[in-house]
This record gives sequence, C-alpha cells and structure tokens, in this order.
Amino acid sequence: MALCLKVAKKDAQKALTALRAKGAFCSQYEVGHEGAFVYLPIRTSAKAWATKAGFGAVMKKALKAAKKRPKSLRDELDGVLSPAELEHLLSSFDIIGDIAMLEVPPPLTSKQALVAEAIMRLYPHVKTVVKKTEGTGGQYRIRPVEVIAGEKKTATLSRENGCSFLVDLNRAYYNPRMSAERMRVIKQIKKGENVLVLFAGVGPYAIAAEKNTPAGAKPARIIAIELNPDAVELMRKNIALNKCKKIEAVEGDVSVVLARPSFYLWAERIIMPHPTEALRFLPPALDAARDGAIIHLYAFGPADRPMEGLFGQAQEIAEKKGRTLKLLAWRVMQTYSPTLVQVVLDLEVSTAS
Repeated sequence: MALCLKVAKKDAQKALTALRAKGAFCSQYEVGHEGAFVYLPIRTSAKAWATKAGFGAVMKKALKAAKKRPKSLRDELDGVLSPAELEHLLSSFDIIGDIAMLEVPPPLTSKQALVAEAIMRLYPHVKTVVKKTEGTGGQYRIRPVEVIAGEKKTATLSRENGCSFLVDLNRAYYNPRMSAERMRVIKQIKKGENVLVLFAGVGPYAIAAEKNTPAGAKPARIIAIELNPDAVELMRKNIALNKCKKIEAVEGDVSVVLARPSFYLWAERIIMPHPTEALRFLPPALDAARDGAIIHLYAFGPADRPMEGLFGQAQEIAEKKGRTLKLLAWRVMQTYSPTLVQVVLDLEVSTAS
C-alpha cells in the first residue's frame, strides 16, 4: 500500500506540480487512476503538508511499483548481451542532434543492431544510430560513419551553448565533446578584438564567439577560415541560422589565406583547433598576430611531459619569426593512448626585443 493524495482529474496536474516543487512526490510508485480521480503517491514525510494543501484526501492505496529506468547502456543490454559481450561494450558515445555516434568493437559487430536499438530506447529523441567506420583523417578531417539503425541520414541539427549547428557527419568534422572547451576560450574574448578562427569547420568557435560573449565584450570582427568546401557551406548556413553579423567565412588553405597583406598583424585572438597540424601552421598565424595577441593552440604531445615539449617547439617557431611567446595556461584535453595526449596551450605573442 502506498501513501497517496486522492485528487479530481481536473486538479491532478496542478497538484502534481505542487508535489514535485515541494519534493513530496514519491517516484517509487506509478500514478493511479480510478474513475474521476487520480492517486498521486507521496512521501511519508510529506503527509502533514499534503493534508493541509487542500488538493484532496490523503489515504493509502494499492499502486503499482514504478518501472525502473535503466541507468546506462550496459544496464539496458544486461541479459541481451552475454557477460563476455558486455565486456567489449564501449558505454561512451556521442549524441549529436538526433544522431547517436558510437564505436562498435569487432566482437560486437553481429550485435550492433541490438546495441543501436538499446540506445534508441534509452534516448527517445535519437532517430538515427551510426557507427564510426574509420578514424578521423584525410585532407578535410572527416570521421566517416555508417547508419546501423533508424533513419538513413548523417545530417542533423546540433545545439550547444545556445547556438544551433547544421552538421553532416560524412561531410564535415564536428566534435560535440569540445563544447565546454569552446566556452572556456570564448569567455576570454575582450571587447573590440579581431578574432581569427583557423580550421573553423562548421563554425562552432566563430558563432559562439559572437553569440556567447557578454554584450560589453563583443569582438569587432571574426574571420573563420576552412579548407573543406562542404564545411564552409554548412558554416555559412549556420551563420545565417544563428543571425550572426560579425563573421566572415573564408574558404581556403590557412597558409594561402593568411599570406594576404590584409591579415598581417590583424588579429588579437587566434584559435587553432587542429591538433595534428596546428604547429605546422603556427608561422602564418604568428604573422597575423598583433603584439599582445592570444593564440589558443591545440596539439598532441607525449603523455609524460606534454606541455614542455610542445611549448618548446612553439617557442622555436616563434623565434624564427622574431616573436616571443608567454605561456598563460595549459591543460590536457584528452588521452589518446598511454603515451599520447591532446593539449591546449594559451599563448601570448610579442615581438622579440
């Protein structure tokens, strides 16, 4: 028997809202229905409050125990996959808009449909499940995927940090796991800065730089450079979708674009989110950086001493350009292997004296 509040159907939603606001609703039982009345399970400790609230009578009623929702993908697949198969299950995956993207280890290839269906049960808004077929690579940093369940599509609308992004996983690179890092960088932007985003993809850094900086700290201009024409097409659509006015999307190779005289000593902040190539493109970025400019440099480094080696390499490159670098901050973004990590360095640029 469950302690519950008997209310008329017409008052049920109002009473339920009040119970939840008070923390009085008991989620261990399902809501009961009988004739013109609804029975809302309440906590024993809330009996006195519920009696005085005036929604209805407090009484005991036989209610069904609430169904326990699986807490994880592993819970959902317990009993569907064997214990040995569960050992191979990678429980972490990305949800981008209404698409879930996961890795399927070889031992689970024959069970990938079951895994995908379990994800769609856990997350009802997911309409498509895809699996990675290769690692990120190629000229445009594409991470190819294959649909294994749901709607046959690789395009979706992703939302992060109050912005919306049209994304196509087989046409352009997009990493939802960088959302918090993007905000960390954006919060550092100062009023009137010229912001240069290299390897801009579909525009998450550039668009967040306009939309998420406080009114008193808006950048003057944002130029986003991207080599992949499909990504540039999506970025321009995203600029319009988010009603941005300060962003210019430029298609082309970073080295070629930054060689234009108009970019010389133009930027007060440069964002370089391409860890495999950022150091190679640091020289043209330094040409574009004014004294006092901040460069957010993403790169791979050795796990044992990631900052020292990368900062040393960056300093050597800067010295050849007659510039000096000051390390303001650094952090490990993620671990790729026991020996390799991704790092971001926040660097301040000045002219060598």
